[in-house]
Amino acid sequence: MNLPRPIARLFAFLGPLLLVGCANYYSQYYQDKTAGKPDSLYLRLLKPTSDPELRYSQDMKQDGHALLQQGYILLGRSKFQTPLMNAVEDANAARQQAQTVGAWVVLMNNKYAGTRTVDTLQVVSTPDQTIDTSKTFVNRRGQVRTVYKSVTIPGNTQVVTVPEDVDFYEYAATFWAKSAPSPLGLLVKRPKPGDPAGLRVRVVIQGSPADSVHMKEGDLLTSLAGETLTSPEQLFDVVYRHQGQRVSLDFTRDEAEVTATFTLGQLPPPPAVPTPRP
Repeated sequence: MNLPRPIARLFAFLGPLLLVGCANYYSQYYQDKTAGKPDSLYLRLLKPTSDPELRYSQDMKQDGHALLQQGYILLGRSKFQTPLMNAVEDANAARQQAQTVGAWVVLMNNKYAGTRTVDTLQVVSTPDQTIDTSKTFVNRRGQVRTVYKSVTIPGNTQVVTVPEDVDFYEYAATFWAKSAPSPLGLLVKRPKPGDPAGLRVRVVIQGSPADSVHMKEGDLLTSLAGETLTSPEQLFDVVYRHQGQRVSLDFTRDEAEVTATFTLGQLPPPPAVPTPRP
């Protein structure tokens, strides 16, 4: 269909705006969760060895906690609302963002978020219309004559705004990277005002040194290698300075004071810096 020039100009203007619908929302709404975390935590990150694994989750919080226990680290998350996406396009967009940030696993979820009335653009066309007319008369010779005539009314094309009810869905995804074995194997909570002094254990990583001495979530860490613990950053600093050494960890469980002794693991060496070419 050949559009009239004014309509063609309108679509030329709207084209770039319509293409926004093709944007990768997982990238557009991505929130980096690595900022402010200790550098030693990200020294352990491993590069993916295969395509990212997409896991559709019914409980993002529980499944994310399980990944933490398995030694994965949260890189970031995406959350947005849009009309229902094609499943293949949805998976491809999530996989593309995972490859961009170096994620091994993506936890994904979507759910109905409500119906909204939105204005949509529609092209309305009317075809050419032909009207046939005839006229009968008597000429000067007394003959009866009939004259036939056809008139064509050109059609037109216009863009109109039409309200339409559209179902929207909320999409959520978290992006996870695999890490090398943790020297300690604990993720802790920062103390809040009014909390007892120390760091509360949030996650115990399976197979780690802390797991080997049966540390539990909820334990309150007070000191490591003789140093009083005051913040997650300071804990990672103590671990970094004593990696590979046998240390004592003092903690409180159910109001009982406990001491565990074990050997910290080693952090992997930092990545080599390539030598500049002459």
